[in-house]
Amino acid sequence: EYLGELLECCRQIGVQTLVLPLFEASELSRSDVRRMIAPLRRVTDAAGSCGVTVAIETSLDAGALLRLLGLIAHPRLRVCYDTGNSAALGHDVARDIQRLGSSIAHVHVKDKNAEGANVPLGSGISPLRDALIAFEEVRYEGLMTFETVRGDDPLATAKNNVRLTGTLVQWDTEFMVPRLCSAIHEAWVRGKRRQGYRPGPRVDDEAKLHPAIRPFAKLSPESVALESAVVRGLLASAAEIGYQPVRGRRSAECSVLLTALTRRAHDLWLAHQRSLGVQYGPVTDGDLRTHRDMLPFDRISSEKNELDRCVALGLVEAMARAGFRFQRAHSAEGGKL
Repeated sequence: EYLGELLECCRQIGVQTLVLPLFEASELSRSDVRRMIAPLRRVTDAAGSCGVTVAIETSLDAGALLRLLGLIAHPRLRVCYDTGNSAALGHDVARDIQRLGSSIAHVHVKDKNAEGANVPLGSGISPLRDALIAFEEVRYEGLMTFETVRGDDPLATAKNNVRLTGTLVQWDTEFMVPRLCSAIHEAWVRGKRRQGYRPGPRVDDEAKLHPAIRPFAKLSPESVALESAVVRGLLASAAEIGYQPVRGRRSAECSVLLTALTRRAHDLWLAHQRSLGVQYGPVTDGDLRTHRDMLPFDRISSEKNELDRCVALGLVEAMARAGFRFQRAHSAEGGKL
């Protein structure tokens, strides 16, 4: 009855999202999710008639939340995600956000310490930068509420929260490199699979086998180091021709930049292969340490060119998902470089 009156008030004043915290007496656990199905279905039916979305806030992780949403299957039932509570509960915050995606209707930006107490933003265990980038990656465009301690000067605290979150979403090479490494590897794997390759114990172009066709998390440390060198090399190549990462969605594709990145991807691969003692040979052979694409970029096979382009595009697209794009710098005279 109370919720019905509240939803009607929301309708009258134009509130579109109602956060419903399920803690203490209403606490949800994995084992008793089903007991809340009927009550939540009644609430969401009422919310639907008022044009309101109900965002439940719980201690469940993404997997359990998605199962609950699936059991109720109502378009007006979504999630309020709290960065502080989730971190204190030991959840993988960025992974939770990526899994929940469009199921998130509201966000509480909060920080907690290891004991679970609320603390000033940036001083606790919440991975705030990971969370904010993850929200960018899932294209979250809803509201965020600072649910933080106020301190002695609430206005100063609020200003500091805005400043801190603004700083956290600026480009940070060391933070972004691991994410970009994973992205370019996934792009390369997709390219190899399009060419008909599958996982195998050794490189075999005839049988179309390659040992690196596997999840990024299962790569050897040497392969991860190579991906890191490639990402850093591509960023350096972009900088050499005047492009720097900035905040913003992906702009129109620049053929000059993409060509430069594609060439650099091949050059970095070539240098790595040479460091391993690989030489040119008409047939790729791991035992003989030969590869058919140990050649200058303009002479490589169309298949290798396609893979290098996949890597370059993978970098640009991963940056865009995280809310960044390449922007060309301006000269001192005010013109573009």
